Amino acid sequence: MSDGRVNQKARTRTAILDAAVDLLREGQQVTVPAVADHARVSAATAYRYFASADDLAHEAALELLDFVASLEVVTTAIDDAGDDVDARLEALLRTLGWRMLNEQLPFRQLAKAGLEQWFAQQQHAPDNETPVRKGRRDSYTRRVLEPARASMTTADYERLVCALNVGWGTEAMISLIDINQLEPAAALEVMLATCRWILHGALSEASLR
Repeated sequence: MSDGRVNQKARTRTAILDAAVDLLREGQQVTVPAVADHARVSAATAYRYFASADDLAHEAALELLDFVASLEVVTTAIDDAGDDVDARLEALLRTLGWRMLNEQLPFRQLAKAGLEQWFAQQQHAPDNETPVRKGRRDSYTRRVLEPARASMTTADYERLVCALNVGWGTEAMISLIDINQLEPAAALEVMLATCRWILHGALSEASLR
């Protein structure tokens, strides 16, 4: 295949993906015909690059997530908070946590894709299953807790990581918004309070031991 043909295919794929990101950002449903129309290509062409609307929506959500939740922005905010674990936790939640609450669409799309992957994997043998969700949340939580790591046993530290991973993130956002019917600003304060209770309780227990 010539370089020109390869470049054209890459441009077409990018145009289709950009169109899907635009629809997600506008709050519209991502379907292959809608994306194809937005990208000004035929639906048949779009299907050559993406096998299904779910595949297309999932990749578009990842693209939008990179825009909404820049790794560098979040990690810089955490590190700028110094060694105070409380301040580092607040920095995480007021950057990425707030974006989850204020710009929910890509996070909900990834949660949807994760659930669909889980159901699909129930048809496979256990040793053929792959992780449903990437551990982005876990890596952020561990970065927050770095200054406290040396003062805790491995068991206490790992338990705290797991507990905080429940206290914030997409599932916490969905619970606060859908079940508790909170506005994003109020939901953020509850998320912050919940994570602080978890953090302070764990650190207190660890110091007693």
